[in-house]
Amino acid sequence: MRKTSERNAAKNMVKLSIWHQNQIKSTHVLLCTSYPDPQSKDVESV
Repeated sequence: MRKTSERNAAKNMVKLSIWHQNQIKSTHVLLCTSYPDPQSKDVESV
């Protein structure tokens, strides 16, 4: 019993980390699209 619950916990951790990474990616994309990249501003000013 205990081994299966540990295995399920590990699976859930993997799912959580993947979901977390996806959340970070989507928010990063949102930030990049809604705000101009400071680096691109530097390129324009040069």
